[in-house]
Amino acid sequence: MEQENTDNGRPAKNRHASCKGVPSSTAAGTLKSQRKEEHSDQVDRLAYSLANVKLSGDLKEKDDLPNKTVANRDDRPISNYKPLPFPPKGYTADTIQVSSTRPSNRLLSSLDVIKKSGENKTVNRFYASTSLVATVSVAATSHSVKLDPESPQLEEKIPKLIDTAKRCLKSTNSNDGNKKNSTDHTLNTSLLRVAIYSLRSVLPIMATSKSNRSNVSVVIKLLYHCSVLAGDACHARFKLWGSAKSKMKQEDIGLILEYALLCLGAYEGLGMSLHIGEETRKPTNRSEAVRWDELVPTNVAPSKDLPQQQASKIVLESSFCAASCLICLSLTSMYVKASKISDKLTVPNDFHFTDYLLSETIFCEIPKAIPSFQLIVNNVIMQYVLRSLEGDSKILNGDGLRHVKKAFRLLWECSRTIETICTMRGGSALRMACLDVQLNAIYFVMKIFVDLANVNPQLLRGSSPSDLIEIVDLFDRSASSAMKSCGLYEKAAGLFDESPSASLTRKKDALYHFHRVVGSEMETAATLIFESGELPPSAFFEYSVYRMIHQWRLKGDLASTRPFEISGDKTGGSSDSLIGQSILSVIRLSVHSLRGLSGGSQALDQAECDGIASRFHKYVINGASASSLARCRSMLLMLDLKSQAIELSQVKDDRSSRRKSHQFAVLGFVLGRILAPLEHKLAQVTNEPQKTSTLFLSSADSSAKAATLMEVAFENISEDFGESRKKYAKEADHFLQESFDLLLGELDKLKKQDINGRARPVLAIEMFAKGAAITNKQRVGRKICATELLTQVAVKSPGKEFFRKYQLTNRYAMLASSFQSSGNNCEACAALATAAWCAIESIHPDDGENDEGDPISEEILLYPQHSPDVIDRREDVASSGLSHVIFKLANAYLKYIKCEDVSRDVLGERTLMNKILQAARPSSKSDPRRVRLSKLLHYTVFNQKRYEKELSTSQIAQIIRVVLKGCVKAIIKSSQCEAWSSEDSVHFLDEVKLFLNAQNKKLSDLEDSDVLQVLSSSLHVSFATALADSRSFQFPRLSAWSTRKSHIKQRDLVPIQQACLQLQLAIKCFSSADDGDETHQDDVCFFAQSAAVQLHGALLWENLSLARLSETDEPIARKTPSVSLKYDLALKSCG
Repeated sequence: MEQENTDNGRPAKNRHASCKGVPSSTAAGTLKSQRKEEHSDQVDRLAYSLANVKLSGDLKEKDDLPNKTVANRDDRPISNYKPLPFPPKGYTADTIQVSSTRPSNRLLSSLDVIKKSGENKTVNRFYASTSLVATVSVAATSHSVKLDPESPQLEEKIPKLIDTAKRCLKSTNSNDGNKKNSTDHTLNTSLLRVAIYSLRSVLPIMATSKSNRSNVSVVIKLLYHCSVLAGDACHARFKLWGSAKSKMKQEDIGLILEYALLCLGAYEGLGMSLHIGEETRKPTNRSEAVRWDELVPTNVAPSKDLPQQQASKIVLESSFCAASCLICLSLTSMYVKASKISDKLTVPNDFHFTDYLLSETIFCEIPKAIPSFQLIVNNVIMQYVLRSLEGDSKILNGDGLRHVKKAFRLLWECSRTIETICTMRGGSALRMACLDVQLNAIYFVMKIFVDLANVNPQLLRGSSPSDLIEIVDLFDRSASSAMKSCGLYEKAAGLFDESPSASLTRKKDALYHFHRVVGSEMETAATLIFESGELPPSAFFEYSVYRMIHQWRLKGDLASTRPFEISGDKTGGSSDSLIGQSILSVIRLSVHSLRGLSGGSQALDQAECDGIASRFHKYVINGASASSLARCRSMLLMLDLKSQAIELSQVKDDRSSRRKSHQFAVLGFVLGRILAPLEHKLAQVTNEPQKTSTLFLSSADSSAKAATLMEVAFENISEDFGESRKKYAKEADHFLQESFDLLLGELDKLKKQDINGRARPVLAIEMFAKGAAITNKQRVGRKICATELLTQVAVKSPGKEFFRKYQLTNRYAMLASSFQSSGNNCEACAALATAAWCAIESIHPDDGENDEGDPISEEILLYPQHSPDVIDRREDVASSGLSHVIFKLANAYLKYIKCEDVSRDVLGERTLMNKILQAARPSSKSDPRRVRLSKLLHYTVFNQKRYEKELSTSQIAQIIRVVLKGCVKAIIKSSQCEAWSSEDSVHFLDEVKLFLNAQNKKLSDLEDSDVLQVLSSSLHVSFATALADSRSFQFPRLSAWSTRKSHIKQRDLVPIQQACLQLQLAIKCFSSADDGDETHQDDVCFFAQSAAVQLHGALLWENLSLARLSETDEPIARKTPSVSLKYDLALKSCG
């Protein structure tokens, strides 16, 4: 049917004018011809932008609107996105077919059911004639109100036909359609069919004969009841499946389809009856297509029998039922397909539009980008809802708000059902269809509010308190629904997880279009509703967060969401609203900075950043509940700033400027001053231990990433901006310390047996350590923290594997190099001492103690000249890298005592390096050398547990020998340098001797005298042989004695003298052992060891006594009588 609709006295625009290819009552062909079209051609013709559809609803011309400053707004923002047709192709059933039974036979069958039920005997007597049944069927199923030749015989029977319809409606119990066991649906459908057929059959006569129009208002009311009864029954049967969450039975599907068609038949008849008597009505085209949104007039003229208010109610309620039935048809078909129901289903062919309607909603053979139910909602329901809200006066009619809720609920339940079908059979087309229906549900509410305000701003703000509360609640519900819709769609569609493709682009465009339409209209509505200064509900700000993040991640677009700023401490909203506004401000700050890094906007100044952080701490961290804190955290994590911090920190850009450095610093500010404290607070108020640990670790990670961004800002800014560099460095150190403390705290909570490579704190520490690789060499704070955390993991673990896995010795050695490059020699010594400590810790204990003592010590005593060759005999000690580290430590200490450097306190209080450094400082503060090598070495080597339980005596002795060898190697190398100092060498060797004496003392507390004698003697011999040239211990031929008188340098004299003293100490050990135990007199091994040590001591003293410092000097023995005396005594003792 095609007619001119009027709206407040002016012609309504043809709402299909801009819809190319959309089936209409004037252009659509027959069903047969429609099915011949190729699907691809249909999609191309029908895929047009939903944004271009002109939705009616403006009740006045623009010129009549009061002067009001509002945001510029089109009905829908222009977008290139083209929604898919609904229902989507390929998701509808192919097992549903139209019954071949003629309408007259269907009417006869219904009459027979009524007769058998004992209801309405008058009805059966009236339809006793078969010819009358056929005549009524032809008139009722017709698609026009044109008078047929057979119609006159019904003119006299109009009162009885109307009375029959009344009796049938009175007998129906479709209102109990939701009571499955108490309803005879076969009888109900039969009664409704007889009533609808009776009422539709009289319409052609009323349309052509003015004398029969007296009962038109009765017919309208009865058709209205038919549509409502059938529509409610259809919806009730469909809801049974949704509430039961079970498979729909075949009879239920048939009932839904039958009730839906009866409702639409009544709705079409209602549209015909409402146009009866119009002078401008055009003749109806004989097309099977029905333009459902144009069946009823947009403005029902008041009449004596049917007041306008009652007529508007009739149109509104019946339109809801028609839209609901169109939805049920499509969703039932999609459900049948998703459930893989193979049984054939038959739909009664009651009306002329059955084939065409099923092709559109069931078979998807005539897909429409804007489905018919949506056209009814936009072009019929919306206008009548606006009129009902405005009422007769300029005061809002609060009762009309229930129609707004009903329209929203109708569309929203449709989307929920599509979501359920998605769980049965997934697909991107279904998800986009669901999102588009949700878009229209939210857009309906927002547009109602905006249009009402445009008609009369006082309709919203001048409402009664109860109505205003209801408006705010409806706005809140819509905003919350928008947030949930876009959030669920993002996760379900995997927008940011899949690899780029045409399908992914299409899915992203759908979400972007959603935000363009919903976001724009919601902003306008919020401005109009909350113009007085009160903040919108929290859901509005939360949706704005989603919108801003999605638009940034999808298109790099910075959404211009309205700020709703608060001035000072004045708050015009609830605490939830203030929380929402605070989180939106943080997101806007972050997106603003990200856009600035990509060459867009300029970063906000520090004062504004501080203000945002201050409000966030005030309203969120210090004032929000645990659930609100969790919600704020989830929204902040949507920006994925942590991952972007890593990516941004690895970008090398020579064009970096102060502006970009500030952008990096702002992002670091967000992570360190906002996200990290938020996660820390949430962990404190969470009662679940596992979740608490996860949040603490996440907070530590946020602080670490913040430090990374601050370090990047530090690196990219010129040295000319010294104050900014200092500020960035200070912030980076602060964030690193916070991360370090949290990680160490979580590690301390683990039991020793729970520390392994899968423990979450251990994994978090390993991730923290990976970030140290990108740190500037001049800033070693992260490396210190990372190495210390890894060391704590290794120390607390039950085994030794972490020391080697993390390569802690190498890590500390690299730290020492960084310290030395920056002039921190004291810290370099501490780092190398810790490296040596880790190298010793990585040594695996022997399986069992050797009862016969240490074979290596005994071999050294028997063959002192071979001592340097057997020091590295043990593979476990040699493979630890201890020798190399000790050599570097000794070199670092020599540099340290030369420059008299002091600690600069860059290690941190809780680090192992700092503990070693503190232990190495002497008790006397007057000593300029504030760190003693003997204490460094002692703290590195000695450990009560290590000496008593973990390592064997042989391993401990070997470690001490390696330390002695490394130190001697360093002093000999330094003596070859031009800057050599005899005083420094003496001090260094004195420190090494103190270390050796301390180890002998510790060993004396652990071993018996026999073992201790061998160990102590061998250690002194090893020290001596390392100091002296190996040729000094060789037996010379007589002709070679002259070579003993060769010249030596002053720098060689000190090591030789110290070697002699060490051999004397070794000999003394034998003497004390001989005096204390008479059994040694008969011990051949003891005698051989003692003789070997004394012999080599005599040889060394001989070399020393004959040596000259120059050609003019006398031998050293003459200058030092004690040397000659000791030599003589040694010869006598060797006998």
